[in-house]
Amino acid sequence: GGTYAHQYRVRRADGHYYWIEANGRVDLGSDGTPLSFPGVLLDVEERRAAQEALRASEAHWRGLFERLSEGFQLTEAIRDGAGVITDFRILDINPAWTTQIGIPADQVIGYTARQIFGGSAQDWIAAFGQVVETGKTWRFTKQFASSGRWYDGNAFRLDGDRFGVIDSRGARAGAG
Repeated sequence: GGTYAHQYRVRRADGHYYWIEANGRVDLGSDGTPLSFPGVLLDVEERRAAQEALRASEAHWRGLFERLSEGFQLTEAIRDGAGVITDFRILDINPAWTTQIGIPADQVIGYTARQIFGGSAQDWIAAFGQVVETGKTWRFTKQFASSGRWYDGNAFRLDGDRFGVIDSRGARAGAG
């Protein structure tokens, strides 16, 4: 007894297979034997194909993200009650970012700049805040205070308060 929802492949009369979804319920008699199976059959071939195409696309782009030699971070600005950008939260990073900065992903993703970098984050917050507020890309060569390393980068607004940063360890003379 009870409801059911299952997807399975069936073969058409022309020999081609396609996916359907069966939704319904099983009505039982007083002795527990099935009496009827009211329900519907839905052709879900297009939906499953679209889901598979989306999975393949996501895997493709995730693979590119993971293989980039430049560091990449996806970040979101944090605003106070007056709407002023006061911090940013890192939503995702790629392995190259971890290698360049030297901080493992589990100590970065979901954390704010102030939690990760303390007071040295203020200049970065102000600069990235301008990117979010104006929508203008910021190309920079800047020293990362906690490591002393120099980075060449490009910060750009994505949507709403989200922005991305692509950076590489700079080739500045004397940079460690």
